[in-house]
Amino acid sequence: MQKYKILNIDCANCAAKIENNLTKLKDVRYVSVNFADSVMFIDTDNIEKVRKIIKQTEPEVEIIDESQKIKSARLESEEKRQLKKRLYFVLVLAIVYLAGLTLKPKGEMILMLAVYLLAGWDVLYSAGKKILKG
Repeated sequence: MQKYKILNIDCANCAAKIENNLTKLKDVRYVSVNFADSVMFIDTDNIEKVRKIIKQTEPEVEIIDESQKIKSARLESEEKRQLKKRLYFVLVLAIVYLAGLTLKPKGEMILMLAVYLLAGWDVLYSAGKKILKG
């Protein structure tokens, strides 16, 4: 059994789809995808086929072997960059939200809608792509 770190996974439903598709493979004896911890436990002899199925199911998702306990400097810097980006984004949204509280009801509603759309952009964008894809 191997443990893999899952990168760029958006939702629990995406994790469930990956797990269901991998379960159908004959080469996979066991698979468990944990969205909350972003890890996957899998027992297989053909990891390349697993990677291919994951890419077909969720193109932006990547898996990294956790059993090696080696984390590249590039991966660490990418994680830090993503964390900083999200922190700045949350701070900007909080400031805009607080500014919206001082507006009249109509202006407040427009600003809150904009904050809602920006805050959920990743999920909304991903859902839109999948709807168009079919």
